Amino acid sequence: MIAVVPIHDGSLPPGADEAVAECGGRCLLIGSRVRDALAGLEGIATDVHLVEAGDFRPIAWGVALAHHLHTDATIVVPGSADGRGLAPHLAHRLARPLLTSATFVAEGSAVVVDGDSEFDVAFESAVVVMIPGVRSVEPTEGEQVLTEVAYTPPVSNDAQFAEMLAADPATLDLATATRIVAGGARLAHVENLELLREAGLTFGASLGATACSPTPDGSNTPARSGRRGWRSTPTSMWPSASLVPCST
Repeated sequence: MIAVVPIHDGSLPPGADEAVAECGGRCLLIGSRVRDALAGLEGIATDVHLVEAGDFRPIAWGVALAHHLHTDATIVVPGSADGRGLAPHLAHRLARPLLTSATFVAEGSAVVVDGDSEFDVAFESAVVVMIPGVRSVEPTEGEQVLTEVAYTPPVSNDAQFAEMLAADPATLDLATATRIVAGGARLAHVENLELLREAGLTFGASLGATACSPTPDGSNTPARSGRRGWRSTPTSMWPSASLVPCST
């Protein structure tokens, strides 16, 4: 098993650490400034293949990586925007089935979700897209062994990268949010939840509704927010506060 992780400007996409951990620390990082992304996988990635390939070009990357990955039966891709864009091209070039919305991946099998249902899927080989925020990641011991992989851009019909736009926190999937405000049952009325949403947007936070507002203990342990059973790991800020509705 190997995790294939697209890197933009040295940054890991959401779910990258989970995909790498699912593969036992074995991964391939492809994109721009891939070495800068290694710090975010310290204690997680142990066998790392580095492909400095510039801006996101999923068609070209699929062509270039097919030969390098053909001996790996199970390829795991994080379910970030770039991961979802790259996975179909890998599957096409490798002539393998593509499994999406996976919550668990092992060699030759995966658990995938469709709405409220889960399915166990067995396969000989596949490209599997893993949903971000579905598992915790425990650091492991061991140094990172790095392998540089030469990249020659193939001829492709990829769209040209123009600009990276910041995500809108009002519509962002909570699994990929870096700032979250959460409200529980004591808000009582939908108007109060809307007030909390507007307050969160002033500092770029997405709204999550939970039974209780989670508070991290500083150990970077993922905390539940949003849809039941999904996990999110906000990184840049997590204010803990109480909003008490009152009449005027």
